[in-house]
Amino acid sequence: MSNRSNRMRRFNCFGLVVCLVFVATLKNIRADDETGADIKPTPQTLRSLEKQINVARENSGLKKLVVIAELSKKAQQHANWMKENGLIHSGMGYPEIIARGQKTPEGAVNAWLGSRGHRGIMLGGYTRYGVGCIVLDDRDYWIAIFE
Repeated sequence: MSNRSNRMRRFNCFGLVVCLVFVATLKNIRADDETGADIKPTPQTLRSLEKQINVARENSGLKKLVVIAELSKKAQQHANWMKENGLIHSGMGYPEIIARGQKTPEGAVNAWLGSRGHRGIMLGGYTRYGVGCIVLDDRDYWIAIFE
């Protein structure tokens, strides 16, 4: 056999191995995505979101808001409802802000600060608030409501 044939055979074997590794990895990623769709927000994640909202307010010279468990319950219920029915920005009866796709509470708050409308609500004259979040299709959805 020629040197060229041997190199070609090795190259083909290498290509086959790379393809098999890719397929195995893709299968594992899909399995993770399927289980990841039902991840519930942790209390630590929600506390971090609460904290980041108040840090943003303090950095703007405003008073901290008080977290109200009933408002957080309503925010989480609305997040769960949106998971079933799609992202809806109205009908809650409370001023609300929603962020989608940010992986951290800090990212959500920074997104809100970068939007004039969301920033106006988050830094508004409210005294109480509640938060919620969900993961859907590997995207995080964050919600805060105010009164």
